[in-house]
Amino acid sequence: MSAQQDLVRLRDSAAQWAGRVLGHPAHQLLDPRLVADIGRHLELLEQAALAPVRVGFAGGFSTGKSVLLGALLGLGDLLPASAPATTAVITEIHPRPGPDVLVDERAEVRFLSRRQVEEYRDRLVSGLAAESGRPAPSDRASWPALTDWCREILWPTGLVETRVREFLALRDAAISFDWLPDREPLDLEWATVRRNLVTIELDNGPPNWMLPPPARIPTTGFDPDILRRSSRLVERVVVGVQVPERFWPLERTRIGDDVVLLDTPGRGGTSAKVRDDLLLINEMPVLDALVVMCDPMRPDADDVQQLLREFVAAGGERGLVVINRFNLAEVGQSALQSGTGPITEADLLADPAYATLRAVWQTATSLGTDTPAAAAETAITSVVAAWALGRTQDRPPVPLPAGKTEAEWKQEIAEQAGRWRELASRMQPAHGTLATALTDYAADGGLARLRGLLSTQTVRVGVARKSARVRRLHDELEQLCATAMIPLREWDASVEDSETQARHRLEQQFIDAKISLNVTLERCNVDVFTQTFTLSGGRSGPEEVNRRVLEDVFGWTAWGRLWDSVHSQELRGGGSGMPRTTDALLPAFRESVERAHLVGVEVADRMVARWAAVREREMADQLDDLIDVFEAIGPVLDERHQPVRDWLGDAVQTEWLLDPAEAPEPRETAAPEPARTADELFPLRLGRGLPWADERTGDQQRLHQMQIIRVRNELAAAAVRAGHRALAGRLKELVSRVRRLLDGHQNAWFELTDLQKRVVDTAYPSKIQAEATSPEPHRDDPIKPQPRKKV
Repeated sequence: MSAQQDLVRLRDSAAQWAGRVLGHPAHQLLDPRLVADIGRHLELLEQAALAPVRVGFAGGFSTGKSVLLGALLGLGDLLPASAPATTAVITEIHPRPGPDVLVDERAEVRFLSRRQVEEYRDRLVSGLAAESGRPAPSDRASWPALTDWCREILWPTGLVETRVREFLALRDAAISFDWLPDREPLDLEWATVRRNLVTIELDNGPPNWMLPPPARIPTTGFDPDILRRSSRLVERVVVGVQVPERFWPLERTRIGDDVVLLDTPGRGGTSAKVRDDLLLINEMPVLDALVVMCDPMRPDADDVQQLLREFVAAGGERGLVVINRFNLAEVGQSALQSGTGPITEADLLADPAYATLRAVWQTATSLGTDTPAAAAETAITSVVAAWALGRTQDRPPVPLPAGKTEAEWKQEIAEQAGRWRELASRMQPAHGTLATALTDYAADGGLARLRGLLSTQTVRVGVARKSARVRRLHDELEQLCATAMIPLREWDASVEDSETQARHRLEQQFIDAKISLNVTLERCNVDVFTQTFTLSGGRSGPEEVNRRVLEDVFGWTAWGRLWDSVHSQELRGGGSGMPRTTDALLPAFRESVERAHLVGVEVADRMVARWAAVREREMADQLDDLIDVFEAIGPVLDERHQPVRDWLGDAVQTEWLLDPAEAPEPRETAAPEPARTADELFPLRLGRGLPWADERTGDQQRLHQMQIIRVRNELAAAAVRAGHRALAGRLKELVSRVRRLLDGHQNAWFELTDLQKRVVDTAYPSKIQAEATSPEPHRDDPIKPQPRKKV
């Protein structure tokens, strides 16, 4: 069973366990504390099941986390990353699929709690005392006493200057803005937050030993100066980003929730080291996956190993290591560069000219594979290389080196990538870890490979860890419910009155039917979007789209002509009708995109139809039992309850599930995303020649064949994205119709509970209220779900 399926099963099981207890007619005889614990565990389980998968980006100072994260989302300048400023707070990014790249205008600023501020202060004081060897004052809660200690004892030693400055910054913020900790998050303009809070400048001026006066609480707005001065009290910034699927493949990880990306402060990069470490340590236990950055300029840094160990110690699995800014890797003169024969990974790493590569590769991959801190996967990336190869924005992602023009720098990096590609093409085995990483780096700066690894990491590691948290809560809830059922079963056994037993059965039928309907409502939002929901052929919807679209693109006659031309070394001919420019491939691509759209719609129809049939079978027996019980009590109901009988009769029907396409349109529908044309989806630049070389040697022939495969794969991937887009759009349309009907049925259950109780009381008057020691209203609706919070 997959992690996604396990989540659905655990949620269903928890709802049923809680429903049996909280819906039992004798539940008010239970210990109120036990009932409260059951309700609290059910709420925590739902929150854990609906929580987003959290992927953290961590690493040392200036390893390029912020620039790389922005490039992955198609926003090169999403986060500031210019020196000497550094990332000052945790930035929590909530991507969502959309047609264009768009950052929300508003952001949420969250502050530390008072307990966290005290912990921050205590860690600072303990660190200062340990590093300086000078005992701290006995009253650690006194800012004046701590200030005197720093000024008179620590500062003259010159040993802990940076940490003293951090203490003074915390002191000033805590005294001036004492009203910020524990307050509700602020909703501010993202541009203001980005400019004044996401980055922090290092302060090297003379320290200010004077205690600041308390600042007034603003009444008309939040001054940007307050953001800068109170940055030590900020816990994180939350911002939403609309991202096209081509930049962040959200469809691979949609499991009824979202993916959240967190950019963390680099270790050793700001004057708030203690706070940064504290924030990251507190974040580790709730991270589902970790991406650690490794810098070729500091290949021997111990940040990578330390971060992976902390993640494993917090309960995580092996992280993903990214060797970023690889364009800075130094390469000396080597005989391997002039050779043509095959080489191995060991040959390349043993060559002195590639000492930087060897050092950084060992740091990323050889942290001791026999230890739990070893990396799960390794990627090589460079946003600058992606720009030089024409894979990102037109302007440079970072400032140009001194003395070089944009064209010169771009050519230099592209030539460097070409040399790495040639070395990777000679490596045996050709699909080894290093060979694959270098080949992908030379293609687009390694961004495509990293996106794929991130998707795999979030699904395999993140969802599995999330499922483990939900399972722990489920087991605790099951134990609580088992304890509660002991007296409830004793009460059932003691009830000899057949009329009371009949009332109990009727109420239980109502509860079970409501649980079944609520489960259907939740599954409507989950099942059809998971990779584990399969069609009759055993494939998921996206897999079926992949199969059919790939067969279509790979079947183009153009590929055969290209392959034959390379084989016969007629690379510059053209007389055989061989396509020589990207324009010649566009007509076939247009036709494939049109067919991919039809495939996506067809597969969506099949998915929803299969889902409806499965749910109809699951609900049929449950609701048939309710109909039988309801008909049995019909004679004792008077005409007052005829409307109740009517809506109950409608609610227990399941035939509508078999044809959801005939359901009415929702009352409110979101504006459909504008369809993108095949020309907009075309991944190649028009008017460009295919990357043939003049040489016709055997090695060049092999390179040309690899270029054909790469171009074919790029076009196929673009067509598949079009099919996935059509699939997702059609699913949203059909599911919104099904949910419209489900919402109506759910409202019938939950909004008319008073009438439902009157029906039961009329048929079988309740006798349990007299038995309760502390009477309370009967709860016909103990597990009504809470509305989901939207980011």
